[in-house]
Amino acid sequence: MSSNKAHTIKLFEHSFPSEYTTKYPKLCEIADQIDHDESINQLWRCCNVMAVDRLKINDHGMGHIRLVIQYAFQVFDLLVKAKIEPNSVIDYGLSHEEALVIILLSGCFHDIGHVISRKDHTYHSMTIAHNHILRLIKQHYSDADQMTILSETLHAIYCHNYDVTGMTIEAGILRLADALDMKKGRSSEAIKMGKVDIHSLSTNAVQSVSIQAGHEHPIHIDIEMTSSAGIFQIDSLLKPKLQGSEISPYVSLYAKIIGKSPVKEYRINI
Repeated sequence: MSSNKAHTIKLFEHSFPSEYTTKYPKLCEIADQIDHDESINQLWRCCNVMAVDRLKINDHGMGHIRLVIQYAFQVFDLLVKAKIEPNSVIDYGLSHEEALVIILLSGCFHDIGHVISRKDHTYHSMTIAHNHILRLIKQHYSDADQMTILSETLHAIYCHNYDVTGMTIEAGILRLADALDMKKGRSSEAIKMGKVDIHSLSTNAVQSVSIQAGHEHPIHIDIEMTSSAGIFQIDSLLKPKLQGSEISPYVSLYAKIIGKSPVKEYRINI
């Protein structure tokens, strides 16, 4: 079962590319604030008490958030390399660092509403996140930039579910990164606790997710699975999230069923 005490594990110790340390100092300072913030860390623990212990669904706490942010930064770097600019840069004249702060904060808080309820957790997340976001960015930005970062972060949180259309690159990055946390380990606790359904079985079938620069599109995603059960994760979660996002034109998606000869590879139409 999930412990109901906050851990002192550093969430971002291995999440940031090494060059971020010197290139984006404000981003790293905010991440360090989050790492040492007892209230935020405890909220993540509360998320998994509700999600894993009580509802017996997949991880929505620290492990999930760490992976989402890792994936999001990978996607961000590939888009920028392809000259695709975030909306906070285009619409407000902010820098790439502020765009990454928006991605970091929305990644940290997008599922925090599970402490209240799985149902409508997106709305609960925005309510809980509001004051935490302002507290984290206050010392780093002007009042005007604080409001911009808050607005764009709340929009990304609001749009992280598949039934809402995202309007920014940053929101699209969060949606994709959130959906890509589909590997075997995410459902392990739910399965141990007896929750065996298509959601846990399909996650359990996914062995690896890789993100790299593509030839057809800036982002190439490969998903390897041991059985066709993993297709459920792609069809029911990943595709709908991509289809409602601003980054769908920039993504190629492939799935492989491994462990049998010959290996079957499928190009997934988005």
